Amino acid sequence: MKKTKLATPFGSARYPHISKPDSTGKYADNKYKTKLVFKIDDEDVNAMVKKIDAFAEEVHGKQWAKKHVPYVIDEDAGEIVLTAKTQYEPAVFDAKNQKIGKDVTIGGGSVLRLSGFLIEYDKGISFQLKQAQVKSVASASSDFDEVEDGYEYEGSGGFDEGDAEGGESSSGSALDL
Repeated sequence: MKKTKLATPFGSARYPHISKPDSTGKYADNKYKTKLVFKIDDEDVNAMVKKIDAFAEEVHGKQWAKKHVPYVIDEDAGEIVLTAKTQYEPAVFDAKNQKIGKDVTIGGGSVLRLSGFLIEYDKGISFQLKQAQVKSVASASSDFDEVEDGYEYEGSGGFDEGDAEGGESSSGSALDL
């Protein structure tokens, strides 16, 4: 089985499951995966597509066009959508090349680039995800406008040291009540 390295340009993540595997829903396969959306007229993206096509032709010959490749060209939308998957947890880095913790959820619309391997299989070529670098993180947003004089969340979701009555530290046990 042949394989070759591939690093993508930055693109917009669609349906990313990079922080944890996709384990629920109709298309769940318990794999880490994402689709990466690029503008069709980007020179770096077109160079990536040519590299994928050249590898596919090298592996499968001239008939590769009838085989599966890990991207789809959507002329109407002006997009190229690349699919990457792996059963192993990918390493995820921020824009400064620092490893990101598992507590950060990479949402749809996040801008990232991927690296991994193009791998041959009997029906075509797949892109096995190894690493991701995040340029910007998109997270869930609200459809609501800001409400004046309303509740405002100011915490991290838990209690800090000394939040107990009298400035004491709480052990968090029900027996402390």
